[in-house]
Amino acid sequence: GTSSKRSYDEFSLKFEHLELLKPNCAILHPLPRRDELDAKIDDDPRAKYWRQERNGMWTRAALLAITGGVEPQIQEYWRDLSLQASHTGIIQVPLKGEDGFKPLQRTMTGDPLR
Repeated sequence: GTSSKRSYDEFSLKFEHLELLKPNCAILHPLPRRDELDAKIDDDPRAKYWRQERNGMWTRAALLAITGGVEPQIQEYWRDLSLQASHTGIIQVPLKGEDGFKPLQRTMTGDPLR
């Protein structure tokens, strides 16, 4: 169609528009962006589209796990990691190295989604 050649200026959010928004406004966008969302907005605390994109990724992963029938195995894996971390504060994830599997130790701190 002709939509790829259409100008979206009238639907665009520019950096200079931010002063018109309330401080508690959330700026959302499904991504990927073209010219309709100014890249200068990325650093504004109201820009929530990166988290929106990440949440969408996990939603799609969950749907694939459910339709693929592997949801119980994934839940068991994370339940085991959560129990391990609650007792030790450390998660050990096996990674394959040159000489086989070695545990990776990572101390849990803060919000894992940040």
